[in-house]
Amino acid sequence: MKNLTAEASPQFYAKTAGVLLLISFVAGGFGEFYAPNELIVSGDATATANNIHTSTTLFRWGFAAYLVEAVCDISLALVLYVLLKPVRKDVALLAAFFGLVSTSTFAFAELFYYAALPILGGADYLKAFSPDQLNSLALLSLKLYGYGGGIFMVFYGIATALRGYLVFQSGYLPKFLGILLVLSGAGFVIKNFLLVLAPAYAYDYFLLPTPITVLALIVWLLVKGVDVGKWHEKAGREVFRVRSFPCLWCSQRVIRLLMKKTNNGEEEISFQINHSPPPINGKSTFGTKSTMKCAMMFAFRSRFFK
Repeated sequence: MKNLTAEASPQFYAKTAGVLLLISFVAGGFGEFYAPNELIVSGDATATANNIHTSTTLFRWGFAAYLVEAVCDISLALVLYVLLKPVRKDVALLAAFFGLVSTSTFAFAELFYYAALPILGGADYLKAFSPDQLNSLALLSLKLYGYGGGIFMVFYGIATALRGYLVFQSGYLPKFLGILLVLSGAGFVIKNFLLVLAPAYAYDYFLLPTPITVLALIVWLLVKGVDVGKWHEKAGREVFRVRSFPCLWCSQRVIRLLMKKTNNGEEEISFQINHSPPPINGKSTFGTKSTMKCAMMFAFRSRFFK
């Protein structure tokens, strides 16, 4: 059966990554920046509460936009893994793990953003609190949302830097994109630790490379994509494997199983017999049906039970 990479070309995954990045960029810009900046007044709980009351629709659309961004980011973890695994599968998988963790931690932070809505909702069980107390609780919840989104940026930064390394080493994507990704990832990591250790120096300009990087990556993936020939060349080189097994006749490791992927992604299996089994009744058995059956049995076992 063909695997996933055989069913869709790397160019398809590149275009898909470009579309997902574009949607994530637009949705994230609205849900993480525009809506909060319009609603939250730093240090003024009453003004923030009034903004949420009068612009509840904007508040809800901001959270919905984040959900769209999160769906795209989770999908990107898989798509970018497929695109970059020919370079180094282990590093690509590690980047996907860090990407998923960063999405999960930010999802937890978004819970505090949405919590401001029921706090200000006027439910009966909240009547024990005064309006000023409820306004302060809502602003505190929004502040926790901001802190939660900031103190876990290190996971997103590491995922971005690892992908930058893979892009730089790939040969089928331009090196300048890899450099931009590494710089963006480093900016997230630096700001995260400064926010924890020295908040006064956690300047936003550490994140300046990010929008430039994302826009450049979107344009390149949508317009150029990847060099398909070099992608297949890299993929074929990485999956080549050779294994050897003992022959049933003489117990020597004489049967070598060669497995590699062809350009269309299918696995190609072949084997070699490098030593003739001992003769039986003075006759050579090399190339006989029994010997070939032995080789095929080991090939089958290696393919399906490795």
